[in-house]
Amino acid sequence: MRYVEFTLSIDTPALIQCHLNAFEYFGGFTQEILYDNMKQVVINRALKSSDSEWNSQFEDFFKFFGFIPRLCRPYSSFIFSFSVFTNENSS
Repeated sequence: MRYVEFTLSIDTPALIQCHLNAFEYFGGFTQEILYDNMKQVVINRALKSSDSEWNSQFEDFFKFFGFIPRLCRPYSSFIFSFSVFTNENSS
């Protein structure tokens, strides 16, 4: 299954709303979600995702829902990583 949503905004509240819409569509969410190193998610990326400085709004969101955000390696292909992530979890 795949989910796509188009928006006119790229701010953190819009990203969170897209997540909520996707969670509803899929009937839940996975324990871990893979992200590109975008400012709506991470302010300062560390070698380990868990040591990174998160966008405060996004951090509140993922802690409330209880999933673990993972970050792509810098300068790696997000498209490839996202494709691998979605294919591993599709039915």
